[in-house]
Amino acid sequence: MASSLQHLAATVTDRCKTLINNDLKKILKEEGLSQTGNKAALQARVFALIDKAATYGSAETLRRLQFRVQNHGEAPTPQSSSSPTAPSFPNPPPAAMNGRAQPNGYASSTQFGALHQPLPARSAAPAFFFRDSPFFEVRELILSNMTLEASPSHRQNCTRNLIINEAVNARMKADPTLRLLLFSSLEAPLPPYARTDITFPAQLEVRINGDEVKANYKGLKNKPGSTRPADITDFVRISPANYRNNLVVTYALTHKKYNLFVYMVKKHSAADLVHKIVSKQVITKQSVLNEMRAKAADPDIEVGSSVMSLKDPISTLRINIPCRSTICTHNQCFDAESFLQLQEQAPTWICPICSKTVHFNGLAVDQYVEEILAKVRNADQVTISPTGEWSTKKEATPPRKNGNAAAADDSDDDLIEIPDYRVASIQSHLAQSPNYLSTPPMPSREPSTVPRSGTKRTSEVVDLTLSDDDEPLRPAKKARSEAS
Repeated sequence: MASSLQHLAATVTDRCKTLINNDLKKILKEEGLSQTGNKAALQARVFALIDKAATYGSAETLRRLQFRVQNHGEAPTPQSSSSPTAPSFPNPPPAAMNGRAQPNGYASSTQFGALHQPLPARSAAPAFFFRDSPFFEVRELILSNMTLEASPSHRQNCTRNLIINEAVNARMKADPTLRLLLFSSLEAPLPPYARTDITFPAQLEVRINGDEVKANYKGLKNKPGSTRPADITDFVRISPANYRNNLVVTYALTHKKYNLFVYMVKKHSAADLVHKIVSKQVITKQSVLNEMRAKAADPDIEVGSSVMSLKDPISTLRINIPCRSTICTHNQCFDAESFLQLQEQAPTWICPICSKTVHFNGLAVDQYVEEILAKVRNADQVTISPTGEWSTKKEATPPRKNGNAAAADDSDDDLIEIPDYRVASIQSHLAQSPNYLSTPPMPSREPSTVPRSGTKRTSEVVDLTLSDDDEPLRPAKKARSEAS
């Protein structure tokens, strides 16, 4: 019975994703819930109703929601029940795989068998419209309908009671990896089946039972999607069950609406994800060699030897588990654990080598580099030939035809050898240079303190048109008379 309800809940949830806003609001109105918010918020409330009905085994509520979803929010016709919102009625005709029911109102035998076939023992996934993350798996929606109205100039408070029921209390006590995370998103139109990024208001303060929850609510600057959900587990009292935790959110300087949610998730550490990468997918050594040899055999591509570093570009330490994405074309690897630890702090999911956007499911261990790391112990880099052979010896750098090396080579041909006697002549000439040609010492460059005479020296005019023969003789300088 439980598996059939879970399967029915999953079918109703998938069908609910095709409804428009008016249909969703009509369902919420008939169920007595809030009808405000964008399509994602409306869907989240309907999904929560479906998930709650399947979790608590309420077949009647689930059938009622199924009828509403199939009939664009219309309520079923009451027959024997006095309640307008929860009437008892025979099973409505379930939707077929192509969205059409049988003419007689009953499902086909194939549909009936699919409805009651056993499924893996797991609970139906709750409504979750944020981007998936390998670091957690959503288990249950704990709190929704928390809307932060726009407040561009004043501080505003939003208060809710966060109650942990007995079932969630027992599950969290039995599994320490279950955590309570606070999510936030902008209220904006969301296309069908699209996922939104986690976005908190610029100025935000969260308090639970009077204690401030300090977390990074901003992420990296100009990097949408790098914000993490806030872990509030240590601030929430889960015992005794049904305890009313006081959640107060203070915010300011917001020009748009925000919707906040609290989910119970199962967290995965970076070490757990590394184990998944090692066990699920590898890049074989032979595939790497085949790719390198194919490039070397291409006549249109000139490939030479390359140097590959054995250090991680993130931590600058020696690589422990060589990892790269299957969409990357380079052979250089990074350390898997260092990369995942960085993504856990700020999830950008960008390759540190080629800056391509990668996904966790595309990460794999490179067995070619793994073998090199196992054999090389005392080197930080290796030289790889175009055909895949590698060595720890540094290849001699050939002379370049451009740049400084070329200038150095060309300068050797222009050298002129000076005989020894000419060098000796130049040295002797420099040694016999008069003192007045040498640069005076620094103290002598100070301004003179001797007063100058008042008579101004007359300027002489030199005629450049005269030849050397016609130039008149200059008068001899008069000797200064010595002062008596």
